[in-house]
Amino acid sequence: MITKHLVHLCLSAVCASALWGCGGSGDSLSTTTATTQDQTITSNTNEEGSPDDQSVTSPFNSFDSVSSVTLSADGPNAGLSAYDLIENVFAAGSIEAPDMYPTDHTEVAHIVEDSDNMVGPHFVFLAHKALDFNKGVESDRQRNEIKTYDKSPTALKGYQGETMQFSWKFKISNELELSKKFSHFFQLKAKNVSQDNSNGNDDQPMITLSGVDNTNPH
Repeated sequence: MITKHLVHLCLSAVCASALWGCGGSGDSLSTTTATTQDQTITSNTNEEGSPDDQSVTSPFNSFDSVSSVTLSADGPNAGLSAYDLIENVFAAGSIEAPDMYPTDHTEVAHIVEDSDNMVGPHFVFLAHKALDFNKGVESDRQRNEIKTYDKSPTALKGYQGETMQFSWKFKISNELELSKKFSHFFQLKAKNVSQDNSNGNDDQPMITLSGVDNTNPH
């Protein structure tokens, strides 16, 4: 879920949720979106007028929400395909999966839907060693990514005077082999109106969640 709040300072931002590795491989990464709601926590007052406990202030519940967007799977063989669900929320062109490029691994879909008793319907991101490339280009890295970007709805982009709250659940398969270089799962990037890098454009991410294989540091 992506929720937009009113605050005093923020950067324009785009986000990417991905299975993106350099020299990595694996079978699947499953993820679902969280469906929590903002809450306001207040304290109780006793007969003397003093609070029984102190009010709890959290950055996740102390803002006024102005918009909220949720991407949810609807289960395998039900409703829309995984790709249609994603692009209906993030916009067309928001998927960078190997089968989207004619010179890449086109034989199978790389984002599918599944369901289980723990989380219900969810998305599964697939990676195939030695078969998947990086947006159709064979190199030392593979990419299977969904993202918000300049063509996404305004509610999915952060602007000055706003803050963005991202919440999701994901599970990394024990069959996924992490790279010794990097295996990125999430990135948050800044984006300028202009294409230059004078104010921290998206050439480098502000936040990256990544896994790495450190079993053999040499």
